[in-house]
Amino acid sequence: MDSLFERGRRAWPTIALERDVFARRVEAHAADEDPAEVRAEDLYLACACEQGDARALAEFEALYLAQVPSFLARTNPSDRFVDDVRQQLRERLFVARKIGQYSGRGTLSSWLRVVTVRVAANLRRAERPPALEEVIPARVVSPELAVMQRRYGESFRVALRDAIAGLAPDERSLLRLQYVDGLNIDRIAIVFGVSRATIGRRMIAVRERVLQETHRLLGERLRATPDELRSLVRLLRSQLAVSLSALLRDP
Repeated sequence: MDSLFERGRRAWPTIALERDVFARRVEAHAADEDPAEVRAEDLYLACACEQGDARALAEFEALYLAQVPSFLARTNPSDRFVDDVRQQLRERLFVARKIGQYSGRGTLSSWLRVVTVRVAANLRRAERPPALEEVIPARVVSPELAVMQRRYGESFRVALRDAIAGLAPDERSLLRLQYVDGLNIDRIAIVFGVSRATIGRRMIAVRERVLQETHRLLGERLRATPDELRSLVRLLRSQLAVSLSALLRDP
């Protein structure tokens, strides 16, 4: 183990990692491996990232997450899709700490490619439009509103989807962390590296932007009366958490 640790430390001299922490990672994943076959340098960096080391995270961002566009070149190379995948990777690897699953067998780049392809596949499946009853649960709808659902339901879902799509990638990630991953404001603040109060203000602003944009799009696209339109938006506001969870979920 000592030789592996020294190889890692020489590769990343500016990243401080405790020997015992690295030893536990080797014991968990590579204890029976030939040391010559273990990617000690990559394992050292991954271990430091799992510990939340700022320099390690910056190196991973610059050297590995920068490769995501090439991983997606044959899938969907659009800037928006790449940004969404990259943000999902940050959340999974560093918030959910899935980077701890890297074992040192094979290169870190190859391992990340596999994870990226899986995340991209999940995001593509998530583009499947949810059923309307998933966006607005039937159990909360009065008979009058049920009629409005049947009449305007598809337009309603599309307007809400388009309002979400118009957000910046970090704004969609903010909503996804709360409504899909179930993180509280304190945890989200850690992900974004800002204060709890700042995240709270951002969350309120993003939700209100979604509501206002949905209202605007419905007004442009529907022949609904003003009262019907207000009722639809009032229903959306009361069920926003359920609606966002349905449209943002990652199957």
